[in-house]
Amino acid sequence: MIKGNGRWVAGAAAALVIGLAGGAAVAQTAAQVHAFAASVLSNVYCTQYDYEQNAGKGASGVPVAFTQPGHISTHAYTDCSGFVDFTVSNALAGKVPAAPQSYPNCPPTTADLTSLQNSLPALPGTQLYTAVTGYWKNSGRFAYDVQNYAWPRAATWTYLFNDIQAGNAAAAGVAPYVTPVTDFRNLGAGDVLAWCYGLYCSQPGEDHKGDTGHVVIIDAAPVTSTSASTTGPSCGTLPAAPSGAAAVIGVPVIDSSIVPHFPYTVNGAPAYKAGRGISANSASGVGSGCLAFALNAQGAPLGLAFCTPGSTGCPQTEAWIPSYGIGSGDITTITGNTNFITAGHLTGVAK
Repeated sequence: MIKGNGRWVAGAAAALVIGLAGGAAVAQTAAQVHAFAASVLSNVYCTQYDYEQNAGKGASGVPVAFTQPGHISTHAYTDCSGFVDFTVSNALAGKVPAAPQSYPNCPPTTADLTSLQNSLPALPGTQLYTAVTGYWKNSGRFAYDVQNYAWPRAATWTYLFNDIQAGNAAAAGVAPYVTPVTDFRNLGAGDVLAWCYGLYCSQPGEDHKGDTGHVVIIDAAPVTSTSASTTGPSCGTLPAAPSGAAAVIGVPVIDSSIVPHFPYTVNGAPAYKAGRGISANSASGVGSGCLAFALNAQGAPLGLAFCTPGSTGCPQTEAWIPSYGIGSGDITTITGNTNFITAGHLTGVAK
């Protein structure tokens, strides 16, 4: 969102604007991924969801992520995969956000964006992120994206975690750095959760127009209460479990989205003061919120929900979007217009 305004300029470059400081080497763990994402969110005040295909496909092959040396900017303009890829690659390289400094214009001018684009840095080539991009380029599954995009999108992350769990050879190069999370009750801060949407699950190498799905960084352990609470972490009032589900959980996330999420509060107050939610008129951009999951007895997802149908801005028409996940089948065997959810714990170092 940008101060509650709509999309700020048609056809303009999208950007995640953040400054980095080199810093000492740090442990390459999910905790570092979470800390980096939380720092971005804690400092951003001017943010808008925007698709990566608008910009950032230069020769250096970086997503829609622009930096200014020496500080974090308080602006962020990107989609879900641009945010996750930028965060994972930088966090696992030991990058630490420097002190925040506001970029002057909100929304940015064309000149602002042009000046930022002129100094695009390459994403850090950590072992894990190099393995992820190698999987994306060489598995043979994502031909359209590899030809038309500069980094892995949501469907790639979904397939990646599934392939590791299934022992598929395509993901052998990444397997030493990732532990799939098969029981969503065990999700934790810094884990990555991804969802492929419809035909992007069964036919990931083609262009089906629109989103490939969604990808997020987990902010905290799942909330098991389905009722809103002013004590401790809360995900508001979640939908009742659908037929066949054993449990419903709310999962606090940090992501870039244009779809409202269930509210994420701690002791009755927003978990973060920045990001989505600054304006009641917009759910767009980098922010925090909760996603709801209906689980089977083993903790694998049977359905997901972003928001309550009928609530402001919610595009869902039913309480649950039917989905499948690790533990309920191999994504490579499904056909048709099917949704699939996976998740992984990133270590950044060989197990």
